[in-house]
Amino acid sequence: MTGCAKFFIFLIIAAPLAFLGANYVNHGDPFAGIPSLSGSSSDSSGEAVDNTDTQSLEKRIRDLEKELQECRDKLPTE
Repeated sequence: MTGCAKFFIFLIIAAPLAFLGANYVNHGDPFAGIPSLSGSSSDSSGEAVDNTDTQSLEKRIRDLEKELQECRDKLPTE
């Protein structure tokens, strides 16, 4: 077996292990960065996004924006 073939076999084994190790160090869940093969949409962290969760989050954002505006209105202006 040539040195080049040994190097490629090493990369086939070492690269995925390095990827999983880096995900573990950064996020705690090493498999969170692996894209889903199911075809569902995913967010930037690689987790599947549920439409009902998205709608509730959008509603929460709108509520918080209204609350923020109310707080800004209560601040004294100079």
